[in-house]
Amino acid sequence: MFVRKLIPSAKDHRRWLFLGLILTIIGVSAAMIPPFLARQIVDDVFIASVQDGDFESRTKLLLSLVIGILIATTVRAGSIFGKNLALETFSQRTMRGLKQRLFDHIQSLSFDFFHKSRTGELMARMTGDMEAVRALLVIGVMYGATGLFYIAMSSAILFF
Repeated sequence: MFVRKLIPSAKDHRRWLFLGLILTIIGVSAAMIPPFLARQIVDDVFIASVQDGDFESRTKLLLSLVIGILIATTVRAGSIFGKNLALETFSQRTMRGLKQRLFDHIQSLSFDFFHKSRTGELMARMTGDMEAVRALLVIGVMYGATGLFYIAMSSAILFF
């Protein structure tokens, strides 16, 4: 029931949600690169250098792998920032529409309702409930999507 009431407010801002999900995929993909490159550093640079005693010939490879790790980490950091910004924008704009609908509903209630209810309690419930919904939109979507993409990417790396 709650989701049906949330969808009209979220529909206009779904591009921010999709941008956040795309940036999540980019961030998770970038997070998978450094361990792969670190394995290459250990196997192809350090172990190979110890075996044949020639570290000088592998310094270029080492430098390129370290630069790859730095680039992947920078891409990941940028995508995390962008994801957080996009999802926060999505939640704030969605909540603005939901708050407007709630305000319109409260304005339509009779004076008798306000006479029987405490104003402070109504305000506290509205504020607290709205913040809980906004946090669900950001944190729930962010951690849920990130977890699913990590599982998918890790499974793909393990089995393929």
